Amino acid sequence: IAAAGHQISSHNVNNYPLDNGIIVDANKQTAAAYTADFVSASAVLSAIVGQKFDSTYHPWVQGSHSQAAFDTMRAAGVAIARGVDNGGGYNFPQVGLGHGVLALKTQALHTMTQPQILAAVEATKTYGLTTFWMVHEITEAGGVGTETSIANYAYLCSLIGADVAAGRAVH
Repeated sequence: IAAAGHQISSHNVNNYPLDNGIIVDANKQTAAAYTADFVSASAVLSAIVGQKFDSTYHPWVQGSHSQAAFDTMRAAGVAIARGVDNGGGYNFPQVGLGHGVLALKTQALHTMTQPQILAAVEATKTYGLTTFWMVHEITEAGGVGTETSIANYAYLCSLIGADVAAGRAVH
């Protein structure tokens, strides 16, 4: 996957959310423990992926974040992070890790139809977005939990591939 140009990212080793005072979970972690888990997961992925691994992007576990986590994750080298609450808009700001604002739109591919995928790709171009496509697991049929069908994944890749080949997108 990395050799094909995809960025590989991980939540963290335990996949436990951050203790931000909002999420109720017996396995919540402090910002320091959360970051240590991320650093451990990054080391494992780096060993597997090699030089193509980039640990500067982080998807928050269950979207949970806090200023303490921004600080510890920034110190660990994270430059961009995202949650899961897009609010339906196309100006989802990065969550405090940098000094500016980055227009992001996170798409969960497993919940989308092909017309919705096409609309999201077109909106990315129309609004000049940086879009992160969230793909957890690709299966033949998709549709269970976070599974994406291979047909929808292939469709997305063909759309993006055509735009990259035409110089309209960077992948």
